[in-house]
Amino acid sequence: MVSIEVLKGFDLFAGLSDDELKDIARVATEHVCEKGTLSFAEGGKAENLELVRNGQVAIEFHIRRLSKHAKVTIIVLGPGRVFGWSALVEPGILTASARCVERTQIIKMRATDLIDIFEENNHIGYVVMKNLAATISSRLRRTREKLALQMPGADQTDANPC
Repeated sequence: MVSIEVLKGFDLFAGLSDDELKDIARVATEHVCEKGTLSFAEGGKAENLELVRNGQVAIEFHIRRLSKHAKVTIIVLGPGRVFGWSALVEPGILTASARCVERTQIIKMRATDLIDIFEENNHIGYVVMKNLAATISSRLRRTREKLALQMPGADQTDANPC
């Protein structure tokens, strides 16, 4: 079990009371991921929501450009950041891979456990999903920018719609 004090360091849980954080803490476990290790791979079944307690995790995926494949790192996440959000969103397929850039301490929560908590206490579900939506929105903007720059002849203006 992870302490509520640790969970308070994550924006994902901003707006939850200590009692609500206790419910989350009961399903949270800590893991260590060595440098270069995949926490999960793109295309797999998403089972856990994950948080970086310390260290760094690169979120990356493969793109096919012409007849070549390229790996693109969308973002490198540090302490306090969430990843593996696909576990809470249908169809539950991982949209990217997560590779530890260095030895990293990760907090994992099984999505099924979190969903049970959300169903028991709708306020927890609302707050976490609202905060998660803001994270997803930000990541989509960053992904668009990175992909636009991968296109031949692209410049930064290509990444900004309108």
